[in-house]
Amino acid sequence: MSEEKENEFGGVAIVYEDEIMLCLRSPNMGHYASHWSIPSGFVEEGETPQEGAIRELKEETMIEIGDCEFVGILHEAFYIYKYLSGTKLKPILDKEHTSWDYFKKDDLPIVMDDELKNLIKNKIL
Repeated sequence: MSEEKENEFGGVAIVYEDEIMLCLRSPNMGHYASHWSIPSGFVEEGETPQEGAIRELKEETMIEIGDCEFVGILHEAFYIYKYLSGTKLKPILDKEHTSWDYFKKDDLPIVMDDELKNLIKNKIL
């Protein structure tokens, strides 16, 4: 297994039309347990933040994408990317998540990181 880069994370927001796919983190996850978020995780040694974000998306949802657009950085080290999908993709979740759904800008879940919520409302949807 590769080493993680110090404090770098990457995540991909899957967008279909005017909705974003969010996943509910498992209650036993240490960071942001029981919070809604985009699929994300640590960037490993030798990866760019975009490569790490795409890899984490596949590991956590079994969704494979080629390329995605950089949207911004949260908390000084959380690199956020956006993927515009032509279909409403359905993830196959790993153990890090218990549920998933698509949400419109004005109907985002209450239990999620406020900075991520603002980024979704202002730059993603």
